[in-house]
Amino acid sequence: VDRIVMLLADEQTGSLDEQNARSILELLREDQSRAGAMLICVTHSPTSAGMFQIRRQLRAGKFVN
Repeated sequence: VDRIVMLLADEQTGSLDEQNARSILELLREDQSRAGAMLICVTHSPTSAGMFQIRRQLRAGKFVN
């Protein structure tokens, strides 16, 4: 692999407390920034989703926002 273009994280903080979840998300964002890559995180946590500028929500298999 020459260059990372996309990082995918699915429920990366699902079983973590809020402090550790924030730490993991900050690490992912640092890696994303360093690599100049796209970061896609899937979460059920509004707190985790709130750490990102762009958010999309799925309902019944369709984007609602």
